[in-house]
Amino acid sequence: MDTEQPSGQAALEERAAFMLTECHEFITNLLSYLPAKDLCRSARVCKSWHRIAERLIKSRTNITWSCVNLQEDYDEESHAMALFESDFEECLQSMWSVPSQALVFTEFLKGQESAKHSRRKGKAFHQGHKNNMEAILRNRLPECASVLCLQTPGTVGLKRNFKLLDESESDGGISCLLLPEMDNVQVHQFSSNIEDLNEEPCMELIEQICGPTVVPSTVRCILLFLNPSADFGQSVIRNIQKAFTSVIKTCPVIAGAVVREIKKERGTTEIAGLVFSGPNVSAASILMNEGVSTRQQCKDELHRLKTLDISRGRTVGFMFACIGRGSYHYDETNVESQVFQECFPKVPLFGLFGNGEIGCQNLTMTKDDKNVTDRGLPNLLHGYTTIMVLVNLR
Repeated sequence: MDTEQPSGQAALEERAAFMLTECHEFITNLLSYLPAKDLCRSARVCKSWHRIAERLIKSRTNITWSCVNLQEDYDEESHAMALFESDFEECLQSMWSVPSQALVFTEFLKGQESAKHSRRKGKAFHQGHKNNMEAILRNRLPECASVLCLQTPGTVGLKRNFKLLDESESDGGISCLLLPEMDNVQVHQFSSNIEDLNEEPCMELIEQICGPTVVPSTVRCILLFLNPSADFGQSVIRNIQKAFTSVIKTCPVIAGAVVREIKKERGTTEIAGLVFSGPNVSAASILMNEGVSTRQQCKDELHRLKTLDISRGRTVGFMFACIGRGSYHYDETNVESQVFQECFPKVPLFGLFGNGEIGCQNLTMTKDDKNVTDRGLPNLLHGYTTIMVLVNLR
């Protein structure tokens, strides 16, 4: 026989229901402790929670990343792709903001490649791995997130605890940078064939790179990557320089590398990149040539970036080095990345070892300076160099 619920308990439940549906201050405080993935799930509870969760997500602009190196992270039952999948899952579970862009530097695109690499290195493992990189990313990232995946001869990446910054020179490295939506910062991804970009007039070329939503005059940095099979890469890079200098009288920081393969959602492409623009963006780059061969010389070059004072707040570093540098050049490992960390201890560094480097010294895009010079446009495609870039997204 049913008994009538005590009035005291009924009143308590009524107050609890009010707190959980109508007391917005309490709900906001409660949901603010949740990472992004749990916060998105909580948005399905009711309209009140949806509105508050949406507002909290928009206010979060934390950058995060995932990085593994088979040399450092090896265990007997795994290989690089499996290790990355595990670390990437952990990264997303604890991520504070929702990623809208993913930039991946990887030595492998398929789990079988990673497995073969482990065997060559004398590392046995017992578990197979069927997933490829595309499946790992797509199965875990939001549908709205844009993904640019680059297969490279080597990678540069930082552990999330900032305790280990490592250069992987064909050691089995994978690093992934995740960027959220940010106020007054626009990160636009583009891809094309070399032939299409090579024949475009200046304004049309800028529009193809920037897309319909980016204001060309606010572009501060272009990360540019070429497929090694792409002909006329040098002329395309030169055309991009000319387009910006002739149309808007300034040239943004252009940096990147020639990589093994550029993977997009719909197959591969010859040229791709990320465009950083907006009033809250500033950038600068330096080039270290073959003459820089000691730690002190490396530190002297990086001091040029340090004096600009753009590493405060939300800043990301990029390193694009020739596969012939690294330990082959310095006779020890991790020299350039370690010196970078000494100069910028709170700035995460990502990058790759490639088969050609794109960039030059450009220290003028830290504000609205016009950096066109009568000396002509610098050469941007090099060999046996390292390009270091700082991008501030304050």
